[in-house]
Amino acid sequence: MNQIDYLNKIKKYLGWYQQIVKISSANNEYDINIHSENILIPILNLVFESNFKNANNEVKNADSIDLIDITNKTAIQVTSTNKISKVKNTLEKLSKSTNFKDVKTLFIYILTDKQSSYSQESIDKSKDKFKFKAKEHILDASDIYNKIKTQNNFDNIREIANLLERQFSESKINGIFTFKQLEEFRESYKEKCLTNFSRLNFFGLSISKKPREVELYSLFVSPTFSLNTSKIKVNIETHYNKLKSRIYEESIFELKEALKNEIKIKLETDKIESIEAYEILSKNDFFYSTTKGIEFSKLYTIHNNIVLLGNPGAGKSSMIKYSICKILENDTDVFESSEIYKTLPLRIELHKYNQIKTSKNIGIVDYLESLLKEEYQLNISAENLQYILQYFPTLVFFDGLDEIFDIQERISVRNDIENFVKSYQESKVLVTSRFESYEEVNLDGKQFSSLVVNNFNDSQVEKYVNNWYNLEEPNKVIRENEIKNCLQQLKNVDPELKYNPLLLSLILILYRNELEIPTSKLKIYEGCTQTIVDTRDTNEKKLKINLKVGNKVSVFSSLAYWQFSESGKNRVFNYTNSQNHIKQYLLEKNEFSEDNLADSAATEFLEFAKTRSIYLENKFTHKTFLEYFTAYFIFSNYYSKHKNQHIFKNILTNFIGLSSWAVVLELLICKIDDQMIDFEVLDEIIEEQVNKNGIDAILFFLQIIKYLKNVSPRISNFLFENSIQSCFDLTSKSKDNKNDYKEHLFNSLLALYTLEKFKPLIDQSFEKLIKRKSPNLKEENLGIFAYELSIASGETSLIKILKENSLNFDNEYLFILDHYPFLLNENTYLDSLSEFIKKFSLNSTHKIYSSYFKQKIFFGSNKFNWCISFLFKENTSILSRKNKLFLSGITYAILNSSASKVSATLNLDPIELNNLLKNNKDLKLEQFIKKITKTYYPGVSLKDPKSNSYFYEKFYPKFIN
Repeated sequence: MNQIDYLNKIKKYLGWYQQIVKISSANNEYDINIHSENILIPILNLVFESNFKNANNEVKNADSIDLIDITNKTAIQVTSTNKISKVKNTLEKLSKSTNFKDVKTLFIYILTDKQSSYSQESIDKSKDKFKFKAKEHILDASDIYNKIKTQNNFDNIREIANLLERQFSESKINGIFTFKQLEEFRESYKEKCLTNFSRLNFFGLSISKKPREVELYSLFVSPTFSLNTSKIKVNIETHYNKLKSRIYEESIFELKEALKNEIKIKLETDKIESIEAYEILSKNDFFYSTTKGIEFSKLYTIHNNIVLLGNPGAGKSSMIKYSICKILENDTDVFESSEIYKTLPLRIELHKYNQIKTSKNIGIVDYLESLLKEEYQLNISAENLQYILQYFPTLVFFDGLDEIFDIQERISVRNDIENFVKSYQESKVLVTSRFESYEEVNLDGKQFSSLVVNNFNDSQVEKYVNNWYNLEEPNKVIRENEIKNCLQQLKNVDPELKYNPLLLSLILILYRNELEIPTSKLKIYEGCTQTIVDTRDTNEKKLKINLKVGNKVSVFSSLAYWQFSESGKNRVFNYTNSQNHIKQYLLEKNEFSEDNLADSAATEFLEFAKTRSIYLENKFTHKTFLEYFTAYFIFSNYYSKHKNQHIFKNILTNFIGLSSWAVVLELLICKIDDQMIDFEVLDEIIEEQVNKNGIDAILFFLQIIKYLKNVSPRISNFLFENSIQSCFDLTSKSKDNKNDYKEHLFNSLLALYTLEKFKPLIDQSFEKLIKRKSPNLKEENLGIFAYELSIASGETSLIKILKENSLNFDNEYLFILDHYPFLLNENTYLDSLSEFIKKFSLNSTHKIYSSYFKQKIFFGSNKFNWCISFLFKENTSILSRKNKLFLSGITYAILNSSASKVSATLNLDPIELNNLLKNNKDLKLEQFIKKITKTYYPGVSLKDPKSNSYFYEKFYPKFIN
């Protein structure tokens, strides 16, 4: 056995030792703590090259230390408590003790995990006879391991490894299950995971090469993520409220970790001491830039559990498989978090879990037991799994919350996940979902941080294309030439298509075979399907496949529609019922008249589907392909056949507006549009659905109209007019109960308004609504819509239409919108304020005005107040601005009233507010500043910087806006 093997053994057993202490402490069993010093003595003697002995055997009343080397005047306190109070207590006792007056060096060995930092200032007050530096003298297993590794003494390393193995390999975890058995389980699990996950048999690879299976690592391009900032405030406030009740020294490191992990603060120092630390941190780049994205390597440094949201084909499942393999392989170059490599990563496909849960009424742990047995051939009891989850670090991936189509079942699974998190706090959890399905069943923001999988950027696209071609084309000249031409053509492809990993892989298939790239999503799916299902058979003559089935796409679509439509009915899909479905379909379509022939053809077809990587393990290789073939089935069997048109209309009417059907219906409508030569059909569909389904149909068609060629200007106007009216219709309800649908409507119209094709049509629709003078649509609402859309888009034509039609509004908010350009300049701002006061009243200046459509158009905020927005729109002194406001008639009473509600983004932090207080003699201004602080920074008071609590007052509030 070589040195690396011994070091790995040491690392493993030291980790196990930590877990034994945690398990014992959690069960109020403290014998392990009592015997720890004797277990550690031979190991620490080798590490420190000392002669430690049990202090109780050497000196009476040795309650301040456990081990001592009298010759070297070195002592060690062994404890499972990692709080600073324990450190201080030990130091104080040792400083006062006469028995240990000659101890010059003290180490404190934490049997569990030490804190990430300790206040040296606080420690220095607790001792006076010897040097004690927290960073050097507080140790845990990681520090001991690093010392062993750094010494690089092979004989010592081997001896320590053997000592640890003798002590712990047969130690029992729960009275039955031993650490050795846990190690054997993990090794077997690792082997199975690498087999299952490290290779891809993937729809998105070329159809021209064999074998189809490739290494995931060869194709994988690391994604980036963005924070869902709406969740951050809740999480940080939770940490702060939890911590502020504790004493400063014991909780400061936790606050630092919470802030660092939640919002990716870049800490360049470990010295966290009241105002000095804040001053240092305030000069750094606090927030991890969401424009650059959170790097894949940093994903598991986030303290909270994670919800990972992404579009179809964003690569969520591939990312999970890649993570599991790299964690189990201990590839420390991949992730920055060293802790993540200590975890046992487990993956649960939620659609499978939901099927078993609903049919057998079992929970997550019982499902894991059966999953490991059936898919990994590993036998481990539910009881032992519970112990692992409870006492050992695990990383549990709950993959595909969106693949549970029934909303009530999705809510039930969501509740299971939240209860799992509460029950197994050693486990870190990551949940994946598409956006639409997640909006209906949000996980608890206190338990989960919400991240978004970013689309690829140009650099990632180029890397993926190169990775793909390196697998596909061995000839360097051909490869480089095709890569160059492909990247050039990709410049003309819609970003929505080329920046999606799945769609990009399909584009590459088509380019590889045709050397041309289609430009629509539908054409990409159709071209790719035709290529994989038919072209490969033609090109690869060596295969000589002559299927008994005639229309392969028809069979795939039947299989897809069956699974898609049955997926919410507790149906368990397996090979037998999939094969039987195909058999019955072939008989119904008269492809075969004899049962045994249809049975043979169905079996052959499933094997064909497997070799094409279209349908594997009783499901389509990607949900998007399930959706595409489902749409194809509806089009071919219901829309295209006149006798079944009523079924098509029922499907559209019943399911439009449901997130689980969104992609299917989009592809279906695009397929119909592609077959049309005039406007009649699409016009009829849109008009009928808007009249039947209202807001659901409007939202659906707004999101896909840019892909449709055969919609008349009349129906476009009809859609846009209804959209604008629905923005102000508070009585409408969507099927998925989207409460913020007016914001969705507005943002969809805003996206279309920036496109040359639709801007004039929206202008026309808007003008028609003005001239129609509908009693259900107030003129002032039309004004709000026009101004907010114009401000958000930078286009002013709607405002011109308002003025051309002589619409005059006696409305305070519309006055603010009308004067929006003047708010950007300090002088014209004050002129507008004076005009506002003359037109309305002085008291109106303290009101809070909110963007109707939640647009952040007021200095980064969706709210506006004449006083607060002006005073704090830049991070400068407010004194001169206050004086200018007062010249306009503003008083302290108005300022205080304005400050009573959060009205805008506040760019002035508590340090500057505090400085303003100290240098100010105006008691009324002091009252205003305190009111502002109380409103924007609840729970924070501006006190003496020397107080410990001042750290919170100056560090925490910076992050809650």
